[in-house]
Amino acid sequence: MALPDYFKAKVDYSSAFVWGPSGATGGSITVTNAMNLDALASASARQGVYADLGSGEYYDEWVLWAMVETGTSPTAGAGIDIYLAWSPFTGTFPGRAAGTDSSYSASRDNLDYVTSIRAEAVSNTVIQGIPTLVRPKGRYVCPVLYNGSGQAIRNQTTDSDNLSRIILMPKQALIAD
Repeated sequence: MALPDYFKAKVDYSSAFVWGPSGATGGSITVTNAMNLDALASASARQGVYADLGSGEYYDEWVLWAMVETGTSPTAGAGIDIYLAWSPFTGTFPGRAAGTDSSYSASRDNLDYVTSIRAEAVSNTVIQGIPTLVRPKGRYVCPVLYNGSGQAIRNQTTDSDNLSRIILMPKQALIAD
């Protein structure tokens, strides 16, 4: 048997889970799971509706990419932290996450810390985090975003106009000959 010439990665954008304000389609990124980040105050956290990665077999690697739309200029270098709560069941998540679009006030110590978006001192713009590789620890996942930017996330007149998103895309390793 010949060894493969190389491995390559395939990210499946069409199967992505996208958290953001319900019904939002801005920036050509349509929301699939509600998580209303519009006007989220500084030093506050919000959780999103859980996603089902699939029964039986599901991808063993995912790419998480997050972006936040600023309002008033945040504190440069301050962090907007992204966590994930994993579970084999829909109603039981660690850290008292509920898997619903709601505020989150429990300790984040029992959540899976994934990444931070470092704020830039620029108002009314979208800042993006570095895509991060994630390995699932359960069939169901619920994101939690903690806003430590020093300012509220942008407050749009219509919530669904807010461009803040958390995107989880499946990644597959392919063998190429």
